[in-house]
Amino acid sequence: MFAEFETVDPEELRRRTEAEISPQTVFGLLARTVERHGDAIGLNFFDDGAALSWREIARATERAANALRAAGVVKGSHVGVLLPNVIEYPIIWLGLARLGAVMAPINIGYTPRELRYIVEDSQAEFLVLHSDLRASYDALDPKPVPVSRAIVVGNRLADFPLHWNALFADAADSFRPAWPVEPDDVLNIQYTSGTTGFPKGCMLSQRYWVTIGQACASVFGARME
Repeated sequence: MFAEFETVDPEELRRRTEAEISPQTVFGLLARTVERHGDAIGLNFFDDGAALSWREIARATERAANALRAAGVVKGSHVGVLLPNVIEYPIIWLGLARLGAVMAPINIGYTPRELRYIVEDSQAEFLVLHSDLRASYDALDPKPVPVSRAIVVGNRLADFPLHWNALFADAADSFRPAWPVEPDDVLNIQYTSGTTGFPKGCMLSQRYWVTIGQACASVFGARME
């Protein structure tokens, strides 16, 4: 059985979305959600037995921003992210949003040729990868991102100096940005499927993610909190 969705005229959807009074950055929206629903569960990776409330997500986001900054990531840095479905993934995305950095998500099933294309085309200066996927990184020769700027999630790898668990453990709970993050700052370079050629990178702003959330909530006749 398919769920029944509300049929909404596109113009009515636009009016509803624009009528919502929301922060225009991802972290601004997260902060408002914490104010309203701080103790509610916001992330639940039940297969791993890991769940975080919105308040815990916000705290982890602050620590992630500090951890990324300690690794050298600043506002405007392009960061390739090669991770499976693990809880670190959304936390790192939110940390990048807090910093004003740019994430280029990478399909973990990509061949070395495809991986190199995304990393180089997105102009990634850093790479976050899971330890289980180091073979994908090892297959790149020469390396488009040096090992000194490759952050490993999962098991520690002796030849990679940057380990996420250590960076995160040493990070402070409160992040103080040295620069403003604006609604039109790019947050993601999201690549298309590339069925007729190489994928094309779509530049998605902070405002985009807030707006798409508002639009989805409107389709369900709900308010985005």
